[in-house]
Amino acid sequence: MKYKYYFNHENPMEMLAFNFDYTKQGTYLTMPIPPDIVSDFNRELMTEDVFFEDANIFNKPILLDDCDYLYSKLSEISVEYKNKKCFYTEKCSGLLLWVLSEIASQGVQLKNSENGIKKMDQIIQYIHETYAQKISYVKIGEVFHYHPYYINKLMVQNTGSSLHKYIQNYRISQAIHLIQTTDMPISKICVAVGFEDFSHFSKYFKKLTGRKPSDYRPK
Repeated sequence: MKYKYYFNHENPMEMLAFNFDYTKQGTYLTMPIPPDIVSDFNRELMTEDVFFEDANIFNKPILLDDCDYLYSKLSEISVEYKNKKCFYTEKCSGLLLWVLSEIASQGVQLKNSENGIKKMDQIIQYIHETYAQKISYVKIGEVFHYHPYYINKLMVQNTGSSLHKYIQNYRISQAIHLIQTTDMPISKICVAVGFEDFSHFSKYFKKLTGRKPSDYRPK
């Protein structure tokens, strides 16, 4: 990445730069990697070239305003890294992951119109209220007067999941809650959260959680 700094002695600028090892292929590196001078840049010396498929907002620079509330978290990371107390790497990683999540969320909102964001919130609330019913792209499109494919696009931009996947995952989360907090038979819970076929419910449940529904029942 090319950097150019403009210094103003009356209004000095402070920059905090963080290297986030997304793929964990550079865990052997113990010191920060500084930006290169443009004339010295050698692409072959790059530790890795990452393309984000699950967070594509990070594939381009993000410029945000009014993010002073992030400064305290960034400063805390800097202090932890300098002091290097026990578990400092885990704490730095957790704090930076939180910051990146906030940045990604703000970046997504900048890409979408204010009306689009409000509409997305309404769609999510609608899903949370009607997940137990038979929900389709067409039905949601009719409710919100949007083309079904546009609604799916909004879902991917704002949640990272397609409309279908978001609904199914929410149903599974609600099924886990019922399994853990009620004595309802799992076959009835399947229907209660919107699945019509128990076999499909069981397969999707295990695919998403890696466990059988009965594994979540308190012993």
